[in-house]
Amino acid sequence: MRHLQPSDLGDLCLDHVPPCVSIYSPGHPGGSEEDATHWRNLVRAADGLLAGQGASAAERGRLMRPATNILKSIGVWRDPGLGLACFSSPAFSLALRLPATPAPLVAVGGRFRVMPLLGMVGRCARFHLLAFSSNGARLLRCESGRARQIDMPGAPASREEAVPAHDRDDAISLHTVAPGSIAGAGVMYHGHGVGIDDAKDLTLRYCQKIDEAVMAALESDGTPLLLASVASLWPVYREASAHPAIAPGGIAGNPDRMCDNHLMEKAIALLQGQGNAARDEAVEQAHALAGTKRAESDLNRLVSAADAGSVETLLVREGWPENREGLAMDALEVADRVVSTTIRHRGRAFLVPGAMIPGGNPLFAIFRKETNHD
Repeated sequence: MRHLQPSDLGDLCLDHVPPCVSIYSPGHPGGSEEDATHWRNLVRAADGLLAGQGASAAERGRLMRPATNILKSIGVWRDPGLGLACFSSPAFSLALRLPATPAPLVAVGGRFRVMPLLGMVGRCARFHLLAFSSNGARLLRCESGRARQIDMPGAPASREEAVPAHDRDDAISLHTVAPGSIAGAGVMYHGHGVGIDDAKDLTLRYCQKIDEAVMAALESDGTPLLLASVASLWPVYREASAHPAIAPGGIAGNPDRMCDNHLMEKAIALLQGQGNAARDEAVEQAHALAGTKRAESDLNRLVSAADAGSVETLLVREGWPENREGLAMDALEVADRVVSTTIRHRGRAFLVPGAMIPGGNPLFAIFRKETNHD
């Protein structure tokens, strides 16, 4: 079982041979007795839905095998993380660890249910995070909402260890000056051993030693690297580093005072903030086009438009539905269909706070320029 990746959303939105079974279940990092029990109950519910649709015992067994295999996996239940999902159809299956806790969900239909993943895609990017101060450095691998420390053999335990006292003393050299020279007789100090230049040089050497350990630990890994330190150290580390993909900006402050999960959450927020530019641009465009033929929020009209590939951008209200009571299940299925077909036709779908969507509608679509929908 692997972690959710952005490409998985696109794969799930493709046309698959029905019936398509979708199961989402919350989890507890470190494991809990109720996690496996909850999953077993969801598997039974899915099997019941298949039986209700006329699937034979043999067909149900084949379709439910990926989910029942998860149930038998001791390793999964030792630490299911924040949540699990399983998708299966006659010709496709995918089991995932999720970067956020989902609401329990079981669905059987003509396509996989993908709306719960919209809010998770921004959290599933894989990246490394280097937290360093004068007291040392730690390297984290962050993936699917979880952080894990990576060993860095040879990394200096502190700035003092990286640049021993005798090296700092050696940085200050001197020589005698002949009488009659411009400097006059006596002793001249030179090099980077004095004042601000010396401090910069020592810091650069410290960063170089950290980077050597980082590059050895990551080998040829091209995953983005985020920095967490006082902001004044970012340009120094970038100058020292051979890493090919250091992310812009960083997490400012003393990382010694932050736990791994706190650093990861700050990094995710930073990455999501950088990725929100496209969302904010889409929201601005939606407000500009509201009330024109290029905009639509009626769910029934959106179905045909999405199926035709006419939806360029879809805004989905964050947290919808807030209350499922009184909301027909087929309405949720239809909304999920609009999201899925929009993505399948290479449209964009954004999860957006309700206050940012024109009229506060659950769904709001922008049609492609070449499309007309009367």
